[in-house]
Amino acid sequence: MTDFIHYVARHIKKINHNKNTAWFRENQPDDQGFNRPAFHTTRRTTGPAARIKPGDTIWIFSQLKSPWGNLFPSLDAKIVVEQVTKEDGKLRYVAGQTSLWFPLFDATSVLKKIQTKSSKGDVSPLLRGDVPVGVLLRNIREVFDNSPIIELEETINNSGLYFISYRIVDGTRLAFNFCRNLSKCNIPIFWDRWSLPRRLVERREKVSNTALDNYLKDIIKSPRCLKVYGINSPQYNAPYSYAQEEKATAKEHDKFIEII
Repeated sequence: MTDFIHYVARHIKKINHNKNTAWFRENQPDDQGFNRPAFHTTRRTTGPAARIKPGDTIWIFSQLKSPWGNLFPSLDAKIVVEQVTKEDGKLRYVAGQTSLWFPLFDATSVLKKIQTKSSKGDVSPLLRGDVPVGVLLRNIREVFDNSPIIELEETINNSGLYFISYRIVDGTRLAFNFCRNLSKCNIPIFWDRWSLPRRLVERREKVSNTALDNYLKDIIKSPRCLKVYGINSPQYNAPYSYAQEEKATAKEHDKFIEII
């Protein structure tokens, strides 16, 4: 089986719902996509993209960008390809059951170790000087040796987790800055601007309130979740909000820490 690597742009901004965005072309059931991605698509139909077959793995990296700066590059998703289809001029890779989303975790050092392989068999380091990783991975590339990525996956999956609880309406910037500082602890971070399905986070599509509520509570209750940091913005304690449910659940399990 062969490994490939790709980049998906991630932004904290208002998304135009009418924009033709490849990642979100299909509607999904309310509970689909919370635990694992459903598919990945690309408009490239030649080169490495055309060589991907069932059983191969596509590693998605990204870097969360915002009006206040950029976070570190992070491993976003693992797509274990179950099926490949071509439609509307795009290749669509259906994600198998072992596909995963990943929480925020600084992958800078790992990206420096990754080498890619050209169609001619030439091997070269992924990173080149100051060229942004998003530019280098604009098109899908074949990975020469997947061991640095496998080690990163194991580190993330075998670590505890910090959960960021905040109000979108007035706490996003505070949460962004806190995530940037918290990353220095080398612990994966669950923050909904990254860790929820992309259709919900970036397109603001509506999903079942119950499905979302249960998913967030399950994360907080899980043994892997070590601490829940509540970003105390002016509207954080507004009643009947997700933030208050997160806070109550975290307090019930003695994990809540308020950040003032």
